[in-house]
Amino acid sequence: MSSNSSNSNTFWQLPPINERKGWASLFKTTGEIPQPGPKEVLIKLHASSLNFRDLVISRNQYPLALKDEPVIPASDGAGEVLKLGEGVSLWKKGDRVAPIFNRDHLYSHTPNQQEAATGFGGAIDGFLTQYAIVPETALVSIPDYLSFEEAATLTCAAVTAWNGLYGIASETLRPGQTVLVQGTG
Repeated sequence: MSSNSSNSNTFWQLPPINERKGWASLFKTTGEIPQPGPKEVLIKLHASSLNFRDLVISRNQYPLALKDEPVIPASDGAGEVLKLGEGVSLWKKGDRVAPIFNRDHLYSHTPNQQEAATGFGGAIDGFLTQYAIVPETALVSIPDYLSFEEAATLTCAAVTAWNGLYGIASETLRPGQTVLVQGTG
């Protein structure tokens, strides 16, 4: 996405939840570049990717928490650290980063209701934008051997695999069940 002003942020949004009618309701807009608060990082996005989850969110068919107001879609993105908020110690300007799926789910247990309600691109703004603010703990480093485009495809894919094994408690994998592992290479 390009912008006419160095101080503006171009992004795509879905309308309020009761007005979502699929991708046709997606609209492009601009605003100021957000500024990071304490323990937050401003990232400049170089790539975003869309998943089936984004489609069902656009149709208001997603079973988990969604933001009622307009939301920036896309849980998946990749970019570089542009600015650090006060107290940030995990990153430096220029680091290549990608977000985790749920902003507040930082440990290996199944997300509780509060953590599940922090999914980027659904319950909170996602990454179909030029610039985004992310807590420093909700980012991972992109290895040098991956392009931004490649890294931007991994967040939701990793959660899909994790959910297949450990997701919703009533549907988790049990001893004796079969797992299909699809190779892509």
